[in-house]
Amino acid sequence: MYLLVQYDDRNTDEFKYLIETNKNYCKKFGIDYLFLSKGYEKYPPWWRKVFLVAEMLNLYEGVFWIDTDAAVIQPKHFKDFFEDKHFFFSPNPPPLRLNKHFDFLAAPLCAGIWAVKNTPEGHSIMKAWCSSFDPSNWAFENGKWICSGTYAGRMYEQGSFELNLFRVQDFKALVKQYDYEIFNYVPRRDNQLLDSECPKNIFSVHYWSGQRTQIKSHWKGPIFFS
Repeated sequence: MYLLVQYDDRNTDEFKYLIETNKNYCKKFGIDYLFLSKGYEKYPPWWRKVFLVAEMLNLYEGVFWIDTDAAVIQPKHFKDFFEDKHFFFSPNPPPLRLNKHFDFLAAPLCAGIWAVKNTPEGHSIMKAWCSSFDPSNWAFENGKWICSGTYAGRMYEQGSFELNLFRVQDFKALVKQYDYEIFNYVPRRDNQLLDSECPKNIFSVHYWSGQRTQIKSHWKGPIFFS
């Protein structure tokens, strides 16, 4: 059995059709679906996904993480993306990777969508990732988490993956990196998901950063998988 998991403690109304689509995807393939809005509060929001997936991995053959601003649109089981590896992901889209103000957004991992397999190698990846979290770099002040470092840098889950795993050859050999658009595609206009202009190899869409303003016009309802 496999799991798709999401976590968000904010108002998720703008993501409702994306979330419903992910639920429908799980029904199609008999994948367990879990949405949490509480728990793991001792960690900053960016790190909760890492500890949550690490904990759930013991219960499943593999766990797929997807942010609430993203949705699966292709009827294909995510386990097929592992191939002979134990962890898969894709990088941020080019506009973010080229932003010189955020050097670590050029990292190979976009932490919004990724998956890990329940194998000794998969557990070693998650253990190393969790161990790289340093609480001394974070403070909870006036209802918000404050980090002493650069956004998406080494103190965040995304930059930490770059430094502590992807640059380590033993770990790099265990993971599969896909082109950014496979998991982090953003439709270029309304209704593109429904017509022939949508690339056929797209597995999921991800409304990263300022792209969230497009969700309302792109999504008039959830996708149902036949």
